[in-house]
Amino acid sequence: MSNKKNCIVFLLLFFSAFSYGGCSAETAPLMKEKTPNLIPACQQGEYITLDELYTCCGIPGKCYQEMACEKKFALIEGYISYVNIWDKREYPWLPHSKFMIYNAERSINVEVRVDSDNTCMIFKKIKEHSGSPDDPVYVEGQLVGVDLPDMTACHRDLIIVLFETESIFFKEAKQK
Repeated sequence: MSNKKNCIVFLLLFFSAFSYGGCSAETAPLMKEKTPNLIPACQQGEYITLDELYTCCGIPGKCYQEMACEKKFALIEGYISYVNIWDKREYPWLPHSKFMIYNAERSINVEVRVDSDNTCMIFKKIKEHSGSPDDPVYVEGQLVGVDLPDMTACHRDLIIVLFETESIFFKEAKQK
């Protein structure tokens, strides 16, 4: 009987990890309409690729040296890596909810952290589009610098931080 109870508890926990109940669909003005602090490549409201982000921001940078794009906002087009999604509600030991986006060739990537009261809605949007992994995703977020040391060197990279539910769109829902 004890094994049966453990199995039921496990199944309830397992399926609750895929539940997105309790999310409210609040809408906010788009970031590109709210901030004049966009990187130069996005000033006209155009989404740029990760390749363009790497070029215009000089990624990778030198450790401990702030890059010109840091603390600015960007409009980025990429492709979600559906095997690299970490929702803190499912992985409570992690410090951040995050996912990875790649360029079209899958040769470069950027971490996207979610810092929103509506994190569940952002991950719900991602889950709803998981059946179309070849469709691009459009994110609007702040660029933050991080130092990435390894065994023999160090380089500075950028991550994107999303603050609003409306900061992520997919091809069919993209708003211009």
